[in-house]
Amino acid sequence: MKKIITHFFLLVVLCASISISGCQKGKDGDPGPSGTNGTNGTNGTNGVDGTNGQNGNANVKIYMFNTPFTMSSTSTFKDFTFPGLNENLVDSSLVLAYYQRNFIFDLVWYNADGNSLSDLYFMSIFDFRNQTANDYFRFQLRDLDGTSYSGSSIVVQKFKIVVAKASVIINGRKAVDYSDYKATMKYLGLEP
Repeated sequence: MKKIITHFFLLVVLCASISISGCQKGKDGDPGPSGTNGTNGTNGTNGVDGTNGQNGNANVKIYMFNTPFTMSSTSTFKDFTFPGLNENLVDSSLVLAYYQRNFIFDLVWYNADGNSLSDLYFMSIFDFRNQTANDYFRFQLRDLDGTSYSGSSIVVQKFKIVVAKASVIINGRKAVDYSDYKATMKYLGLEP
């Protein structure tokens, strides 16, 4: 009887092995028909607009003076004025001045406060407050040692003053420990 059970068991294993090894994937059939489209969902509601950010500063003005003038040892300064020039504007703005010479590099704008390109003279500009008339800027020519200019004449082709009005003025005298990063960020309003 043991032999019959063993033979029967071997026959079942053999049939199962043949059945499993004979299986293979058939070819894919043709695609079926497309289904119908579903209905579109409803649109969501629009969100609330965020608050507008703080306005930037676009109050930069350039005052151009295109009439050439000559500076020499007998004429060492030139005064400039423009509408709205006053103490408040100067105290609350960045003011820069530039000039162009009638020279080899006549397209170059030179800073109006410092040594010349060739270190032959020193130019300076400062706000001059006049009690009886309008305020003005004085563009002054000096020798490098600060004494009255003694060199040859200089022709200035163009002169411009750039005024950038500040959008925020921070009192620099307020006590802040600038070595403390967090305190400095808080003081300057830069914390998120």
